[in-house]
Amino acid sequence: MTVSRVFSSPEKVKPKTRDAILKVAEELNFHPNTVARSLAKKCTNIIYVYIPRELSATEQFVSQTVTAIGERLGEHGYSFLLSRSLPRGEGFDGIIMMGLSREEEREVLSAKRINKPILLYGNSDEFSSWVDVDNYGGARLAAQYLVDSGRRRIAVIGAPQKMRYAEERLSGARDVLSERGISTDCSMIAIGEANEQGGYECTCRVLDGEVMPDGIVCATDTMAIGCIRALKERGLSVPQDVSVIGFDGFGHENVSTPRLTTVEQPLFKVGCTLADALISLLEGGLPQRIKILPDLKINESV
Repeated sequence: MTVSRVFSSPEKVKPKTRDAILKVAEELNFHPNTVARSLAKKCTNIIYVYIPRELSATEQFVSQTVTAIGERLGEHGYSFLLSRSLPRGEGFDGIIMMGLSREEEREVLSAKRINKPILLYGNSDEFSSWVDVDNYGGARLAAQYLVDSGRRRIAVIGAPQKMRYAEERLSGARDVLSERGISTDCSMIAIGEANEQGGYECTCRVLDGEVMPDGIVCATDTMAIGCIRALKERGLSVPQDVSVIGFDGFGHENVSTPRLTTVEQPLFKVGCTLADALISLLEGGLPQRIKILPDLKINESV
């Protein structure tokens, strides 16, 4: 019984006893039989990981997060099933759902066909358990840095507001500017597609306005790269004339000229936290809502 407890609930065993058992297990090359444990617990030890079709599996947002989820689940004896379809049936113990829009959240909740613990990657008022990057706080970091650097004519370029992350990033930047007494006139706010061309077009609209910006906060790094292209075409230098900060830190910041300052999402940490939070639910833990603050990575564009 004590040996079993060491491998299933090690925190319940005295450290001295636990260490002695683990030492003998290592000498004997003993590993718990996960299949037998699954049968005894009437579980599959499989986690269903859902990714919407519009998210590419090769994107850093997906690949890094899924890698971390898989590694952490493996450490606890779980495997995972990656799928583009909403889950059905009973062949899994719990679900991690990534990248849902509000409409998809409502679809999942209204279907009522999933009788398993669900953990959402992204915050939601509707779900009791989720893990998310603090998009609002990250955007505040970016805007605050520009203000502290002496920039006073700061534009904000946002992604489509149908996604919660885009709303939060726009709000975070605007709130800092408002708090610091910096104008958030509508001519200094532009919304476009979350890609390089969207950032380019948004920047052109801002530059055609009445106020010439000396700093720009962008909702994504790809938008920031398009922003820099537009500034260069207008004969403006980055960062001498205009400082630019992006958001994501998926690698695009290293291929821009100049290298882009960005709010870097800690994707591996997020993936590990997702796995840990779901395992906690499966073991009877209380629902959790966790936000992880990203880091500001200073490069050459500010």
